[in-house]
Amino acid sequence: MLKITILPRLKNKRGTKVESAGDNVANDLLRQQEYAQELAAIAEFESYGKLTKSTSVPIYLTDKENEIVVSVVKHLFAESQKLVLQYNINNTLPHTVLQDISVIAQPDNELYQEDFIVPLAELKPDQTGIVYVSFSAPAIEDEELLSAFGNTVAYTNKDLDDEGNVDPTDDGWSDEYQIDDLELLAGDFIIPLYNSNFTSIFDQLPNQDSGVVNISNVDTIENAVNKVKTALNMMPLDGSDYVPSDITSHTLKLLGKDVWGGKVGASIRLASTGGKIVAKVEAKTETENFANVIISSVY
Repeated sequence: MLKITILPRLKNKRGTKVESAGDNVANDLLRQQEYAQELAAIAEFESYGKLTKSTSVPIYLTDKENEIVVSVVKHLFAESQKLVLQYNINNTLPHTVLQDISVIAQPDNELYQEDFIVPLAELKPDQTGIVYVSFSAPAIEDEELLSAFGNTVAYTNKDLDDEGNVDPTDDGWSDEYQIDDLELLAGDFIIPLYNSNFTSIFDQLPNQDSGVVNISNVDTIENAVNKVKTALNMMPLDGSDYVPSDITSHTLKLLGKDVWGGKVGASIRLASTGGKIVAKVEAKTETENFANVIISSVY
């Protein structure tokens, strides 16, 4: 069982309590317990074993103002090598019922093989329901763990009358709705881990990889730090997530534990040059073949 150290809450200069990293970890664990209970109640997932890790916050694949709003949670079962994508679908159409709802999820990594879809029978106006798509996932020994998934929601539309009923003779019409792609990154395989001595832990990790990359779609080092933290889902140590204003270089130190039980560390030196943010990433892991996954997730 992963041991989590809960950090004390910090106070700002005015003495007001602020959220600590430990609070976030505790909240994530509570969410995962809820997901584990929900998945365990579904017969199709009974053989998958213990849920290893879930996305802490649903990722929206549509605008929140769309007629059909979709968000997704990624669930990993490391022992049985399964990935379950949970699509939360909200029907905001006031006079339309959606039936026979499924999601076509197409990975660009052929090592992810679809097992089955758990469809949703019906969504009335203002209702939210869940479609699950299960994949057999590659092992850590495989060369490629990362993937992007193209997503299309498929369903049947039926109109409602003024009393909110469906004409039983109405067969409706089939429709498909393409939504945003979903990325599977290194952070989906990592749980944040605290240690008071980053350097000591980092120096002892046996497997190493490194690379130099441009951080895309950011214009400040602070924005780059936030983007990298999100992609890697590791705990910033030594106060390295704080970025002083007007600096041109900074080092971010991150620590975590992968879903196979090995420690993971990353030292990321960021520099602002020529209008770009450049990162030199050094990743170290206990688990073989995982350091390169971290490097590939920083861009």
